[in-house]
Amino acid sequence: MNAGANSLWGDARGRLAANRAAVASLVLLAAIALVCIFGPLLGAHDYDRVFPDYVRAPASFAAQPTPDRIEPGLARVAARLRAQATDIAATGDMLRVTLEGRQPLDERALAFFERSDLFGPANVVERREGGRILVVDVALERNRFLFGTDGNGRDLLARTLVAGRVSLAIGLLATFVAIAIGVAYGAVAGYFGGRIDAAMMRAVDVLYALPFIFFVIMLVVFFGRNFVLMFIAVGAVEWLDMARIVRGQTLSLKRREFVQAAEVLGVGHAGILARHIVPNTLGPVVVYTTLLVPKVILLESFLSFLGLGVQEPMTSWGVLIADGARNIQGNTHLLVFPALFLTATLFCLNFIGDGLRDALDPRDR
Repeated sequence: MNAGANSLWGDARGRLAANRAAVASLVLLAAIALVCIFGPLLGAHDYDRVFPDYVRAPASFAAQPTPDRIEPGLARVAARLRAQATDIAATGDMLRVTLEGRQPLDERALAFFERSDLFGPANVVERREGGRILVVDVALERNRFLFGTDGNGRDLLARTLVAGRVSLAIGLLATFVAIAIGVAYGAVAGYFGGRIDAAMMRAVDVLYALPFIFFVIMLVVFFGRNFVLMFIAVGAVEWLDMARIVRGQTLSLKRREFVQAAEVLGVGHAGILARHIVPNTLGPVVVYTTLLVPKVILLESFLSFLGLGVQEPMTSWGVLIADGARNIQGNTHLLVFPALFLTATLFCLNFIGDGLRDALDPRDR
């Protein structure tokens, strides 16, 4: 039996490897996951760092600040110093600026340059008219925002990658929990049938009747808002459909000749379920899994929109897409980049699901 099992999974791996779309999707999905996991660790900006001078900055490969931002930025800092910025000369990443005030300027106030996202420390190189005019050298503080920034001035690339961690974790782990519970529950109910099946499925009907939002609110009241709550809430509800699907498959499979032969040979109920029933339901299970992962991701974004899910400053792809949709006019980058990541992930899951369905279908052996 072990040889047969190894042959089954060996044949499945071979058929999956021959499916180019599925293999390419596996590679791309792995790349997205690796970028989301390790990208924020290697990035220059934290996902929650705010850049007040770069609110809704467009996506660009150019280093910031661009020339059109320098003069307005100098004017804002000079206004805090109660002075005017004149004779601006740029040499590489250094600026030489003349500050003119009506009264002698307090050099301690030059710290306003460091508080800006555009400039570094300012050094006085010349004083005139009793300190009323100061000539200072200021370094430009270079930053790059490949995906632009959001409405609070936070790096959208860093937030998109961190959001990928949250969405993939919730989507995959919650789906795994739901599938594990649903497959075991549905297989047992369908295999034993009779009163056991009736009692188990009536329990499913009762859970179906409970409003999902009410269930989540009750969990929040008892356990508070936390990340683990998402797995509990989603996993405790989404397994119901899977249980019904597997039960229906099991009802047809338990009458097949190979199951009856196993019973005649004295194979126990646990062995029949593990070796004959569950493996033959993997095709529909895999297909449903590919549909459940995006459903869970969208469900998470809905809960976060209601304030019951991911909380600021943490984020997810669903939250970023919702924010981008509200600011689509003039700020399309807020929607495009998170949507590209989510769309690519969903396409990969669909292609992988098709490949696994074909590879695990026992009729194709």
